[in-house]
Amino acid sequence: MKNKIRVILGTVLFLSVLAAGCGKITTTSTSTASTVATLPTTTGDYYWNPKPLLYDITSGPNRNLWFTDYNANQICKISSQTGIITGYDIPTTVADPTAITAGPDGNLWFTEWRNKIGKISPTTGTITEYPIGN
Repeated sequence: MKNKIRVILGTVLFLSVLAAGCGKITTTSTSTASTVATLPTTTGDYYWNPKPLLYDITSGPNRNLWFTDYNANQICKISSQTGIITGYDIPTTVADPTAITAGPDGNLWFTEWRNKIGKISPTTGTITEYPIGN
């Protein structure tokens, strides 16, 4: 798994696999990287690896950041106001969430390695899964 980098809301953000966190890069006369949030290794129900594996990131309503944590089997939100990370468990055990994006309906949509598409409501945290076949 490689680190991911995205430009979201005019800011260059990256997910660091080794650091298990999210950072931002300031592009001024001297580029610097700073931490947005770091995940502790004790949150979530890690079924085989105690270290978070952040797979993808996107922006959602209220400028919050949303990302998938493959090892924790969670969709996580970083509050744009507080920096606090909240994890939401995916109902399917070992769903292995990968990509995530904001949908036109106001929800966040994500893919699962186990042949499902998931939807999470940013207001309630409710996750709904849809099978996509073999």
